[in-house]
Amino acid sequence: MPIDIDIQAIVTAALRRHLEDDRPDTDGDAGFFHLADVAPGKTVPIRDNAGPQDSQKVDRRRPGLVAAFSRPELRTPRAAELTPDEIAGCLARGEDPWADAEDQAAEREAQALDRRVPLLARAAAGLAAPAIRDALAAPGGAVLVEGFDGSLFPTLSKLVQDDVLPALGEADPRFVGFEPTVDFTTPPGSHGSKQKLFPEGTFAALGRGETCILVGSADHLPAEADLFIAARIALPPIDAAIVLAMLRASHSRTGLVAEDAIRDRLPLDADLARLPDLALLAAFRAPTTLAVAESLARFATRLPAPAGSAPRITLDDVVGLPAETRGPLDAVVADLRGWQQGAVAWQDVPASVLLFGPPGTGKTRLARAVAGELGCPVIETSYAEWQAEDAAHLGTTLKAMRASFDAARDAAPCVLFVDELDSFPARQVSDHHNTRYDTKVVNGLLAEMNRLPGMEGVVFLGATNHPAAVDPAILRSGRLDTKIHVPPPDRAGLAAILRFYLRDASIPEQVIADVAGQLLGLTGADVETVVKRARSLARMSRTEMSGHHLRTAADAVAEPEDAARLRRIAVHEAGHAIAARALGMTVGCVTIGMSGGQTPTRGLPYMTPNTARDQLTVMLAGRAAEDLIFGDVTSGGGRGPGSDLANATTLAVQMHHQWGFAGTLARIPDSGVADILRLPARDRRAIEALIQAAAARATGLLRDRRPELAALADQLVREREVDLEAEISQTKPERQADGNGPTGGVRRPGSRSDGVPGRSA
Repeated sequence: MPIDIDIQAIVTAALRRHLEDDRPDTDGDAGFFHLADVAPGKTVPIRDNAGPQDSQKVDRRRPGLVAAFSRPELRTPRAAELTPDEIAGCLARGEDPWADAEDQAAEREAQALDRRVPLLARAAAGLAAPAIRDALAAPGGAVLVEGFDGSLFPTLSKLVQDDVLPALGEADPRFVGFEPTVDFTTPPGSHGSKQKLFPEGTFAALGRGETCILVGSADHLPAEADLFIAARIALPPIDAAIVLAMLRASHSRTGLVAEDAIRDRLPLDADLARLPDLALLAAFRAPTTLAVAESLARFATRLPAPAGSAPRITLDDVVGLPAETRGPLDAVVADLRGWQQGAVAWQDVPASVLLFGPPGTGKTRLARAVAGELGCPVIETSYAEWQAEDAAHLGTTLKAMRASFDAARDAAPCVLFVDELDSFPARQVSDHHNTRYDTKVVNGLLAEMNRLPGMEGVVFLGATNHPAAVDPAILRSGRLDTKIHVPPPDRAGLAAILRFYLRDASIPEQVIADVAGQLLGLTGADVETVVKRARSLARMSRTEMSGHHLRTAADAVAEPEDAARLRRIAVHEAGHAIAARALGMTVGCVTIGMSGGQTPTRGLPYMTPNTARDQLTVMLAGRAAEDLIFGDVTSGGGRGPGSDLANATTLAVQMHHQWGFAGTLARIPDSGVADILRLPARDRRAIEALIQAAAARATGLLRDRRPELAALADQLVREREVDLEAEISQTKPERQADGNGPTGGVRRPGSRSDGVPGRSA
């Protein structure tokens, strides 16, 4: 999320004030379209591709824009007299017609920037953030500016006093005539002086109830200083928005720049933040805004990779993400960027996230991408890593755990990624001989997570393949605020991942589409394995990689298409979908492939006796469909702990022994129903009866809808994916006359089945 226009205007105004002694005289009568004299409500374009949607209404009640853009030296941009094609031609030649004035040559001698300019730009961006301005406008408190080299404390305090505060007064009427006390802390023993408990000027000003800006470090202040500090701000790193503000001050005669074209040429924010000030200043010697951006990009390509780190990636590098995953991640990143820029308070940032989904879907890569988006390091750890310390007794495990959280605190801002959260089992469920040990380890993790709200700048990302196995106290809101599903990619996602890994090879699009269909149901990690194998086959044959190599590699990971098997998988998934529709559930995108199928359903977020019976029916409808169409069933519906029969058995046990839906109101703890064979014969018969009744009901539902079942199965065989949500959400629920009344299903996130031997349902 870039700095908003008001903040950019303040940064530009502060820089112009700092540079104006060195700028040549300009025509003060031109103005920016005489902006100060424009009637309220009139619009003027403010971007290089400006259209009606990009225009900025000028309102006399908003002094920020008027003050920032109507300074007497600003002239009319050359672009105002050019057609869109002519503007595009200028940009192609490296000229910026928005920064150049009508009577100005395209190139001019660049203005040299002194070494204080990057520091000033960062300070102006930080202090101009809305949350910080609000804190400054409130009387009687101190704003602490911290997080940089102590030798710069005096320099920054003077820049704030001379340049930033006047710019704030031009932009925000609350700061007209604003003259707070600006002071800086002194480290102990620096220049032979004693440590100041409070800078004298700050101490006196606070005693008078005045607002203060304190530049320095909280470590140099006594503990009671926290009582007076109303807000803290770490200077934001140089990013694209700050570079644009600097260019408006240093390279524009109009107050405008070709923003989109410059952004296209700039390196990532994460790389801009790592560039030394000397490189930044050298790039700004270039004659045009576009040349500055290109120079910065060249410097960024020479940056070494951070020690011990993988190549930096962003969310755009994680291809194939569905909207249900990318959307929430973008929202989290936007809030975190807002905090970096001072626009969002830390306590308002959802800085703890759970990523859940099957193995191989890219949860670790997503954690690295979030760190890449924020330009910060990522600390990766896991239960297994904490256990690997020394002899891995309780003390060393807890010590290693605390060390990871301490390292994240010290490295802030950073991402702390903890994998394998399902290794922290629910304490009330665990029934093995390590129960007491597990309980203490879980309690240790909870204690560390409770420290996170006080670790400003630490983004906690936890990952699990099995969220149901994680202790509920870890997952509760307040510890993990945002929960994001990371499912296997759909067919389009698989094709996108293939193209990403094959971007340097010439593989026909039809081959990519065919292989994506063959791999449907597998993960991004599986796709990477296929591509690596294809490259190996090409090297062995000493030829360029071809579609033949890719198909051969795919056959080794996912079985080649078998029409009879694919038809059975389609019938199985169609059975789930048709039964869910008949019982009023919303069905999402049904997918099939040689590796299996998926039928996600969504209904009420809780269970009633009716919804539980409906869900049980849908779980068994895949087997029922197979029996109805083929006259038999395969073993796939019962293979593994995530199969249809396993899920149905668990649900029936819960109905009978925990929820009071059938037979008894006496609740047996989870640990007592983990193994059905432990139950008395009478209870086992009751559970079997629930399952058999649901199976018979599923058969009846599908027998009455056999044409619909066959049609959906045919469509799945042809298309491999059928998105039923829109259709089903508009369809009136159909119900059997069984006296149960209307109901909604419950979601089966990520449930998979194929109805064939060797795969879990």
